Amino acid sequence: MTFPEAVWSLPPLIRWWVVWLGVITTISGMALLFARATRKDGLILLAVAVAVATWMSVLYAEHGMVRLLALPHVVLWTPLLVWIVWRLGKGAYPAPYRQLVVVLAVSLFVSLLFDYADLVRWLMGDRAPMVAPDGPDVSWHRVAALVPPAR
Repeated sequence: MTFPEAVWSLPPLIRWWVVWLGVITTISGMALLFARATRKDGLILLAVAVAVATWMSVLYAEHGMVRLLALPHVVLWTPLLVWIVWRLGKGAYPAPYRQLVVVLAVSLFVSLLFDYADLVRWLMGDRAPMVAPDGPDVSWHRVAALVPPAR
């Protein structure tokens, strides 16, 4: 199963959240390129997005769809979010971009909450795949990213 197939086999809420993150990071990065004051932010955001996607693809190829895939988000999005919040505090984003960047920052923050939880669970030994290895016809009895496994 390819990485996109594995993502598409996740429960609908998680699947659409992953799609949303891709859309908001891409749109934000591209939009920020248009203003001279935010061009560097756009380049940084797009570079981080490419790095995250590449790293996650490598991790998926080596380990499958496991909670370790949160590592690129934690390592790369945490400093990105700090940078964005710092720039927001300085008033660095002109009005048409400010709202978009706030939506991006909130999206990254929410994602990082789940990513830190997933990474901690992986470090504590939860190595189970988040999707069945045979494909998208998975019967989900719990939302894997939100509910800890029964003990």
